[in-house]
Amino acid sequence: MVEVVLFLYLFQSHAPGILLPPVNSKSPETVQRMPDFWPAGETSSVPSVALKREADYEEYEFAKRFNALMTALSDFASSYNADHTMNVKKVKAIEKAWRKLEKSEWFRPPKGD
Repeated sequence: MVEVVLFLYLFQSHAPGILLPPVNSKSPETVQRMPDFWPAGETSSVPSVALKREADYEEYEFAKRFNALMTALSDFASSYNADHTMNVKKVKAIEKAWRKLEKSEWFRPPKGD
């Protein structure tokens, strides 16, 4: 599956010779930090609020892992387009990001009652 994603990403319709801009050009300090899903001192016992927060957190984790995969793919594509050689470290970074994405709740089947 990783190979298919990598293959499709490499052959997107971009002008030859033009390097792609980085996916996230912001410094790590300016990137949005994880929101506070559980405010201090809250003792809410409403299940719907807890479920919403859990879903928000899972969505945040999925987006974070997906963005990491896209960053790894972009880094690899930039390196490949510049040198026309495959950087093994970049390929391993893609594989690592893909494995982390697959571990997210969004890839697991729903739990039965």
